[in-house]
Amino acid sequence: MKTLSERLAVEFATPGKRPSEVAKLCHVNESTVSRWISGRLVPSDDKLKIMARYFGVHYIELKYGISEFKAAHDEYRRIHLIERLKIEEEIAVSYGEALSKAIGELVEVREERNLFKAILIKKYL
Repeated sequence: MKTLSERLAVEFATPGKRPSEVAKLCHVNESTVSRWISGRLVPSDDKLKIMARYFGVHYIELKYGISEFKAAHDEYRRIHLIERLKIEEEIAVSYGEALSKAIGELVEVREERNLFKAILIKKYL
């Protein structure tokens, strides 16, 4: 797992990303940014959010690392999917029960109709 300073160093290694620009955006000296990169100083969450926007990454990804963020996000999605499947299953069961009831009633109506037909046929034929 990379530390915050290692993640910052990787981001600054990207062409076009300069500590001087981050210093201006964060309203700090370049020496402060250097201390963030070296790990001697930890930026505040507000400064991390500014840097995350500058680097085009999510704030949590920059602060904690992608693997932790991705793992937490994947776990959230897995739990959400399970809950959604449970709800869909409940709906399907409800529809299934309603469909079974409707089919049962339809069968009863057909049986009554056939019985009525038989009575009419016997009576008039």
